[in-house]
Amino acid sequence: MEGILILVILAAALGMRILPIRSDLPYFSSADEVSYIETALRFGTDAFQLSSYIHGALFQGILFLAYAAYFLAGRLLGFFASPTDYYVTYLADPTPFFLFARGAAAAAGVGVVGLSYAVASRMYHPRVGVLAGLFTAFSLLLFQMSFLGLADMPAVFLLMLAAYLAVRSVEQPADRRAYAVAAALVGLAAACKYHAGLGIVIVYVAAFLKATSHANRIGVFLRLSVIGSVAAGVGFCLGIPQVLADPLRFYDDVFVRLSGQYTGYDPVGNAWLFLFTHHLRNGLGIPLLLTSLAGIGFAVYKRSQWDLLLLSLPLCMYLLFMRSVGFAYHLLPAVPFVLVLAARFLDAVARQLPRRVGPAASLVLAALVVIPTFLDCVRLIQVMRSPSTKTLAKDWIEDHLPAGATIMSEGYIFTAPVYGPPLLEARSTLERDIAFVKENGGTGLTPELRLAHYDRLYGEGKTYDILRVREMDTEEIARQRPRYLVTTSDKDRLAGDELAAMFTPAGYSQRRSAGREYIARDYTVLAAIAPTAAVTGFFPHLMDEDYHQIREWPLFSNRGSRGPTITIWERRQASSKSP
Repeated sequence: MEGILILVILAAALGMRILPIRSDLPYFSSADEVSYIETALRFGTDAFQLSSYIHGALFQGILFLAYAAYFLAGRLLGFFASPTDYYVTYLADPTPFFLFARGAAAAAGVGVVGLSYAVASRMYHPRVGVLAGLFTAFSLLLFQMSFLGLADMPAVFLLMLAAYLAVRSVEQPADRRAYAVAAALVGLAAACKYHAGLGIVIVYVAAFLKATSHANRIGVFLRLSVIGSVAAGVGFCLGIPQVLADPLRFYDDVFVRLSGQYTGYDPVGNAWLFLFTHHLRNGLGIPLLLTSLAGIGFAVYKRSQWDLLLLSLPLCMYLLFMRSVGFAYHLLPAVPFVLVLAARFLDAVARQLPRRVGPAASLVLAALVVIPTFLDCVRLIQVMRSPSTKTLAKDWIEDHLPAGATIMSEGYIFTAPVYGPPLLEARSTLERDIAFVKENGGTGLTPELRLAHYDRLYGEGKTYDILRVREMDTEEIARQRPRYLVTTSDKDRLAGDELAAMFTPAGYSQRRSAGREYIARDYTVLAAIAPTAAVTGFFPHLMDEDYHQIREWPLFSNRGSRGPTITIWERRQASSKSP
């Protein structure tokens, strides 16, 4: 019976992850998607070095293998004449490449559901496994990361696989092979997402549990810990071998730049409660959160060996991240472990009922707990299938502004329109892009190929001389005097009260207000593209307000729009100093 139920859950989980998988294509829903995909494609040009170590490299390596197979198949069938032609095909329509990446993430998400079932079944009972699979399939926090081409779910999948092998190794104290493989998988998970490396505590707990059956417990534990540490290090280096060639830059990017962005951050309110009152409340929903907390408490009370193993990673992440975690999805590696404990608690409650109603009661209780977050997943599907204001603004501009016009548009990170409309670039824009990317340590390959194959890529499309900026600067506007401006609302500039101190530079609000006054004085509004729901365009970096907007979305409607308000301005002729 449990086998049939988990197959139904897996099928439902896969179907729900496929529904939003084409959101925003051929553009993108997350700027990180572009980074992962284009890094994987650059691997095919013999450029195996990373432009930065802000992200890991294993997911990009997996994508590279998939893209290489796609190229070879296309080459044999005559679709691609050369590697350059292949890359230009990506620039012309990146949809297949995004679908490869998103499909991998969706498969990993479904795999996490299956592994949650396997881990819980092996530790406790198949019925607990079914409940764990149900919770991981439909919790919003796990779901929101399972249909975009990001490395988060592959990292969690590797961690859960490591946990499963760790359980097997504990069951067989003499078996060190499964233990070493589990440790190597933790290293590979860290090569996907660095903070997944905290899963090494699972390895050390498994070492402790294995050592309890030996007379020389301390010695065995120390030897196993060394084996696990070495295996995890080997796994990490296999997943991101570039570290071996450039360790100093890796240290600077990860331990100085990246960790410095988050550590020391003091969230609004009590730091000890912040993860529960904000991130987990939003990502799990109140019923599932309360059940998870009860599961943690029940595990502390029971203190079985499996309770210790499951508690290790969530406790470690909580103590390290309670004052520094920026977004709910940063907690992702610990979530399946907490949900297994929630399933175990709910099953224990059902077991107190008469035997004839216990199994059915556990499923009913689980359904009641998971329905709110399941409905949030349905709403998120509708949100992601609705048009973005970025695309709507692009359509308006192409309908109303003349080709070749100079437009200063904010919302760019490097050359990617993260917040603003994805307009087609004129040659002059691409020439500036090449210089800008190279000055910032990039290869410039993408804009160079766009320029070299300009006619093929842009054809008869309307192109514009785009002055790309991250945010409007009054001095730059005064110097450039563009005829048109494109601005975005503060929705994607201010990260909410709970994160403003971390992401908003000092004096930002004052500069932003002064800039708006300057623009309003010299420019007039042509159009304002406002969304139905002001969900961040920087998905999946969701804040409290974003989760609230998702929960307000009509359950069975995708007729609205999402994103920031995008405003198109034209310079007043009276204020013009030149024609």
